[in-house]
Amino acid sequence: MKPIHFNTEMVKAILDGRKTQTRRVIKIDQDDYRFDRISENPSIENYCPKTGVSIPKNIKGNYAIFIYCSYRDKYGDDDDYPVVRLPYQTGDILYVKEAYCHFYPASRDIEYGYKADYPEDIKKFRWHSSRYMPKEAARIFLKVTDVRVEKLHEISTSDIRKEGYHNDECSEVICDICIACDLCTDWFGELWDSLYEKKGFSWDEDPFVAVITFERIEKPQEAE
Repeated sequence: MKPIHFNTEMVKAILDGRKTQTRRVIKIDQDDYRFDRISENPSIENYCPKTGVSIPKNIKGNYAIFIYCSYRDKYGDDDDYPVVRLPYQTGDILYVKEAYCHFYPASRDIEYGYKADYPEDIKKFRWHSSRYMPKEAARIFLKVTDVRVEKLHEISTSDIRKEGYHNDECSEVICDICIACDLCTDWFGELWDSLYEKKGFSWDEDPFVAVITFERIEKPQEAE
């Protein structure tokens, strides 16, 4: 079981059943490489600087295979390509890490409180960042149903709804046929930049991303 972080807004969207998808940055130069395929447990050339010999090595996990933009056309083979491990793969069980506080058992019947359950302006609790939330405090569990790789700008309007977007003026039917809706793309672009712009992966940069689709599940036995 693996952890996954969500901010308070996205936790609320998951609890409301509006969010079933998330995108995570793949750190590779989008100008020099193009995505080729996803490979499970690929074989790579493990170069030894002491001997100068490359030995095939199998690596475990789900990896995105990239190719230098002009490499295949120039050399006609895939002998040299970068691989990037994806954070999650289909079938993974995840527990959500969210902003929380700790209640003392002496004063309450419950041990943990969660920021997503309270009004934004409440000041009575001392909230801790999701990064510090212990596994035992997790209350939301997800199962990964699909993983793919794409450029950020390839997101569709229907996928923006899966990211948690909600507008009473938009229906799911309209989203399925809409090509470019400024309302939802502006919302998602602002959301993305609030998380990644300072890290150098802004909406305008159009980075490669891992698209993780998931469903909410009951607490698994391994988390008991």
